[in-house]
Amino acid sequence: MDTLVGAALTLTSPSAYITGLSYSHTYYWYVWAMDDRDTTVGPVWSFTTMAPPILTLMSEDFDALDVPNSNWVTGDLNATSGFDYWDNQLGTDGARLISSPYSLYCADVSDQAGQFYDDDMFAYFERAASAGIDLTGYTNIQLSFWLWYDTEFDFDFVSFQYWNGLVWVEPVGGRFTGTSGGWVQQTVDFFGSGILWIRWVFVSDESVTDEGAYLDDILLTAQPTGSSQGDAIMVNTTTRPPLGARGFTPSCPVPKKSF
Repeated sequence: MDTLVGAALTLTSPSAYITGLSYSHTYYWYVWAMDDRDTTVGPVWSFTTMAPPILTLMSEDFDALDVPNSNWVTGDLNATSGFDYWDNQLGTDGARLISSPYSLYCADVSDQAGQFYDDDMFAYFERAASAGIDLTGYTNIQLSFWLWYDTEFDFDFVSFQYWNGLVWVEPVGGRFTGTSGGWVQQTVDFFGSGILWIRWVFVSDESVTDEGAYLDDILLTAQPTGSSQGDAIMVNTTTRPPLGARGFTPSCPVPKKSF
């Protein structure tokens, strides 16, 4: 956006200091000099302010993390079938790795032999109720994370979700099932001035298990308000989610097996 600086400044020195300018903005200015005999208007000059900086609001690489902790909680809402939960795991213990000795595995405690998840899981890894991330004053808010998954296609899946003040919501494209074929990076855009709570859940049905899912390198970035905003998910909640709330609104129905 272009702007003509409209404020008239009476200068007694060859320089002026102006505050409150916007990021990524072109400003035009000129000098109007006058004395008791004549007035002279100088040429129009311009300058463009810098782009807004990209700030890190939250990051997690699981390198030195034991969950649960003050920022993250984890558990299994269907523990009667075997208490499996997300936990950081070393590559020497079987974890798939992308950039460090650790990643987060969906079924760290499993009744299955080897690196396999259990049947009837509902394991969650979510931002603690006291550790929501305040988005006030930011725009171009983007969450990125890396996933590796190998699940029974359509019946077992990883779901990324955010809290909308009433329920956990799975955005379009937030469900991952089948085989990723390696580590894949996912991004989700947000906007708003509320508190953001996020989580990942791993859900399995009553039969057939595979290796499961790994999560790593979560990064939430934003720019100060004043830059442009594209399509994104609105966040305006200040209501904390209940710990381990099971219900969520998916972008597509969960299929059922027929025998």
